[in-house]
Amino acid sequence: MALAAPSRGLEEFTAAFSVEQADVEDAALKLVAVSDEATGLSPMRNPGISLVWDGRMDELKPELAKPMDQNDSLKAVVDHQREHDGQAPRNLEDPPASQDRPVPPVLDARDLVRGHRMDIWDEQRNAWFSLHARDVEYRKAHGGPLLLKASDEGFFQTHAVSPPNGSALHLPERVAVWRGWSLSAPFPGLVLDTDHGDPDGHTPPTPGAPSERGAAGVPLEITVKAGSGSLPALRYRHAYRVRLRTVDLAGHGLDLDRADALMHLPGAAIPDRSLVFQRFEPVSAPAVVQRLPLAEGASTFRMVIRSSPGTSRHRLLRPAPRTAGRGSRWPMSDPN
Repeated sequence: MALAAPSRGLEEFTAAFSVEQADVEDAALKLVAVSDEATGLSPMRNPGISLVWDGRMDELKPELAKPMDQNDSLKAVVDHQREHDGQAPRNLEDPPASQDRPVPPVLDARDLVRGHRMDIWDEQRNAWFSLHARDVEYRKAHGGPLLLKASDEGFFQTHAVSPPNGSALHLPERVAVWRGWSLSAPFPGLVLDTDHGDPDGHTPPTPGAPSERGAAGVPLEITVKAGSGSLPALRYRHAYRVRLRTVDLAGHGLDLDRADALMHLPGAAIPDRSLVFQRFEPVSAPAVVQRLPLAEGASTFRMVIRSSPGTSRHRLLRPAPRTAGRGSRWPMSDPN
């Protein structure tokens, strides 16, 4: 990323970065797809808090080409050593014995950045929280015994793209989105699984759990969960800030305490004043519920008025259904 001082372990945000809560890209795509018969525009949505990089594609073009050149230079040095010395590659800092030796690439701190960890400042709790703390369990395949349990931090990569197959490379300006859960662990809950049970043997299906298989040929099952108590709560009318910690090629980086000690540096977090998270989705219409069985000619949304006494039918208005994720964003859902 075109950011200053990655060697300190904390990225410095420039004017090209901002924090948004509205889904701008989705709104732009809907605006382009509006038909001539449309009577209005689609409503705005807010999936969460997004870190946006303005002009990301222009900045990434040279960054994507640079690793390929460095890899070619390093490969030429290693091939030359194997061909002429007949031994394994030695220290690249050793001076070349002849002028025809290829020159190894010179790497700086930015070339050693493998990814980033996103932290959230919660104004209510007055603390920084990592979105990548996780607990990882390693088991033998097919529900075998537990082999190892470890706690660490994941990370995300901004350069993780594949070369396009004859078409242009399209990159969103949204670097990462916090939707109220971890960025390095799946959302809790069951998933679809291939175990349907045995109806003849009265064996119920086994609920699937979010897990990953090991590498090909390795009988390993990996389960990742968010670290207990490590996440902030995404709530309407609460204020937040964002910062990024760098991760080197070995997966190392600053922990939360060491990153807090660098918060006096300019541009260490954005925005300067905490962003108040608001709701952009429209209020859904209430649900119409009938109290008594329907009479002849009536329906839930059609009321028939009859002259016969005692045949009136009432309707009730209930709150519109909503998802658990959207409902949990209201502060009144938190325990007192």
